[in-house]
Amino acid sequence: MTSSQPRSIAYMEAIKSIITEISHVHALQPMLDLVVAAIQEQLDFYIASIFWYDEAAQEAMLMAQAGKATNEQPLGYRQPVAQGVLGRTLRERRALLINDVRREASYISPQGYDAGGAELCVPIWCDDRLWGAFNVESQVAGVFTEPDVLALELVSAQLGVAIANLELRTNERAMLASLQAQHDQLHELYSLVLQLSTPVIPLFPGILAMPLIGTLDEERAQHMAQELLEAIQRTRCRTVVLDVTGLAAIDAAVARAIVTLAQSCRLLGAAVVISGVRPEVAQTLVALDLSAMSAVVMRRDFADGVGCALRMQGLEIRRI
Repeated sequence: MTSSQPRSIAYMEAIKSIITEISHVHALQPMLDLVVAAIQEQLDFYIASIFWYDEAAQEAMLMAQAGKATNEQPLGYRQPVAQGVLGRTLRERRALLINDVRREASYISPQGYDAGGAELCVPIWCDDRLWGAFNVESQVAGVFTEPDVLALELVSAQLGVAIANLELRTNERAMLASLQAQHDQLHELYSLVLQLSTPVIPLFPGILAMPLIGTLDEERAQHMAQELLEAIQRTRCRTVVLDVTGLAAIDAAVARAIVTLAQSCRLLGAAVVISGVRPEVAQTLVALDLSAMSAVVMRRDFADGVGCALRMQGLEIRRI
């Protein structure tokens, strides 16, 4: 770094390397390591460091570094923003070029050599948010010029854009994962609601009851049919009581679904009793003029339906 011309070429090489490679990095730490390594490889600073600004704690945390003095502070080292050229850069939110650090009151001398040399620190912005700072130091006083400031600001700007894009992708992945988790929870809840809204209840040996509650759409009708037919086959049921008292409305589509279910039950050898038949329900079923209805017994309420199912089995309930 003996002249501005070779140094400007080195900066351009570093910037070109960073722009080429940074788009392929999808994690923060490798990205920061890549940037300081590219700068150090081309310009051979005493030390090049990237700090993250913890605004809540008013501290700068060392995230990546390269150079001859990398053993002085470990990664994760925290420096109060009230101290040092780095802290002043973050407080004033602007680039600072200190070509003779012995004249800078805020300068913190690294361990291992006498205070002297130059320091250049520029902020790293993610959109309008101060993310941190890029700090480079030389043991040679007067080595930095305004072109160095512009070049390092360009590097920091590229890094800021890359960090913002990475955060955006990370947030998108987190949002998608959250949405997927919510979808899974809703699916589980919906499955539970379906199971609770179409329960199959064993009443007596050979007799099952299924109360229908709320509204009956196509998906719920399919679920209802699957649950009931599996229960008939599993229990060798001979009579089913379908109670429609709790259905909010029974139009032609719902009535057809109930009749279709009754036909399926009969194919498995189970007779069907429909209970809770209100006058408007009876009118809807009659209007359909379905021949399958002739094999279905209808009763006014659930108690009558259960009594009918018992009699079909040759059973009855007596007071003792």
